[in-house]
Amino acid sequence: MEPTEHVVDLARGLFGIITAYVAKLPRDMKFTVGDRLVCKCIDILECVTSAYYGPRPERTALIDRANVYLEVIRQILRMLFETSAHSLQKHEHLNREIDELGRRLGAWKKSLVRPDRP
Repeated sequence: MEPTEHVVDLARGLFGIITAYVAKLPRDMKFTVGDRLVCKCIDILECVTSAYYGPRPERTALIDRANVYLEVIRQILRMLFETSAHSLQKHEHLNREIDELGRRLGAWKKSLVRPDRP
């Protein structure tokens, strides 16, 4: 499996994890904050898929945008953790998944940027 295919799989996996998480949120958060989390996951999946199939010059910008969406998800989850919406164990699990996707996005971006040679 190509590294870029692995990024797409990780993005799809994150979507599954987040939708399962949102289903267990309290009703007052499920339809506000939960919807935002799911939308950001879809945005990441869209950016990653577009970068995978799109022209090479646009890939870096799409990967950067996916990283921004990933950071928004991190911040929302941190906010939910600080308001006791989920446990430390759940928070750590979600962050491990997010960190793995972030590392893969960074590696993909790095592979696209070649240093100038004299």
